[in-house]
Amino acid sequence: GQMFSVTAEGGVADQAGGVWTVDEDRLTGPEGETLGRLPGHLAYWFAWNSYFGTDSVLVTRDDL
Repeated sequence: GQMFSVTAEGGVADQAGGVWTVDEDRLTGPEGETLGRLPGHLAYWFAWNSYFGTDSVLVTRDDL
């Protein structure tokens, strides 16, 4: 339920303007509140393509 934006200094601020600290495990708010890190995974199409070889297919937005 939070919306964040990047500050001019490169930090993160909530919709009320409170500046949050970003570290490896969590966001820490101006009052000491924390939000845990969400799981995520970065994958690149060329790594996927190399892994599956000729059996892989690259789908573009136009194909959807």
